[in-house]
Amino acid sequence: MLWKYSVLFSPIQKLYENNTNRYNGEPDITEVNYSSLKILQRERIDSEIVHLHPRKEEKKMEKMYAEERIFETPKTVRRLCMKTKELEFGGRIGTFFMIFLMPATVFYLLLMCKQKDPSVLNFPPPLPAFDSLWETRVFGVFLLWFFLQALFYLLPIGKVVEGIPLLNGTRLAYRINGFYAFMLTTVALGICLYFEMELYYLYNHFLLFAISATVFSVILSSYLYVRSLKSSEEELSLGGNSGNIIYDFFMGRELNPRIGSFDLKYFCELRPGLIGWVVINLAMLLTEMKVHHQSMPSLSMILVNSFQLLYVVDALWNE
Repeated sequence: MLWKYSVLFSPIQKLYENNTNRYNGEPDITEVNYSSLKILQRERIDSEIVHLHPRKEEKKMEKMYAEERIFETPKTVRRLCMKTKELEFGGRIGTFFMIFLMPATVFYLLLMCKQKDPSVLNFPPPLPAFDSLWETRVFGVFLLWFFLQALFYLLPIGKVVEGIPLLNGTRLAYRINGFYAFMLTTVALGICLYFEMELYYLYNHFLLFAISATVFSVILSSYLYVRSLKSSEEELSLGGNSGNIIYDFFMGRELNPRIGSFDLKYFCELRPGLIGWVVINLAMLLTEMKVHHQSMPSLSMILVNSFQLLYVVDALWNE
C-alpha cells in the first residue's frame, strides 16, 4: 500500500501539452493517469472509513439481519391436538357440580332478593309456583336481545385482525367492533327511553330472564358439544379434549366454533353478557327511582353503575 500513498501525495504534474520545461531543455515529464489516481483515492477513503467506524458498521449489519429475521415468514407446521391430561376446576367431579351449582346459586340469590327482608340467613326462600317460572314472551325478548347483538357483530365496521396461529399454522380473522356495538346499543336504548318504554319490565321479570338465559345456554352448549364430535383433531381445544363428556362439555371441546365467519365463542364472551350487564344496571337504577319516588338515584346505585360501566367499556375498547 506504500506505493499507492506515494503516488497520491506526490506533486501533481501538468499535462504534456501544457508543460513548458521541454522548451527549456529539461527532461520530459511522464503523463499521469488520473483515472487510476481517482480509484486509489477512493480505496484509501473507504479503508479509512472502515477502520475509523468498525463498530458502527457492525451494528448496522446486525440491525439489518435482525430485521430480516423478524419479517421472516414462519413455516407452517401441522400438529395434532394432544389429549388433555391435567384437569382443572376439580377435574370431572368438580366440573359436574359446577354445572349445576352455578345456576342454582344465581337462582337462590335472586329468590332471596325478592323477600321483604333480604338476607342469606333467611333460608329457605319462598319458592314461586312452577308455572310462573316460564313465560314465552320473556324468552322472546331474550332472543331478540341476543340476535340484535349478533346483527351488530356482523356489521362491516371496525378493523379486522388475525388471531394467534392454530395447530395447522393458519390464523382466523376477527372483526373488532365490540365498542361500536356498545354505542349502537346505547343509541337504541336512548330511542326506547325517548318513546317511554320503561325498563321496569326487566326488573319485574328478572328471575324469568335468568331462567331463559340458562335454558338458552344449555341448548347452545349442547349444540356446540355435539358439533365438536365431527370436528377434526386440529380444531379441538387443548384444555377440553380429555375424553370425559362432563369435563369436555364444561370446558368446551372445540377451540373456535364458527358458523361461517361468525365466531360463537368470541361473540358470547363479550357482547350479550357484558353489554347486557350495563342495561340491567340501568334498569335497576331507574326502578329504584320509580319505586322509592326519588328524583335522583342513591349514591350507592350511582357508584355501582359507574364502576361497572367503566369495566365494560374498558373490556370492549381493548377487545
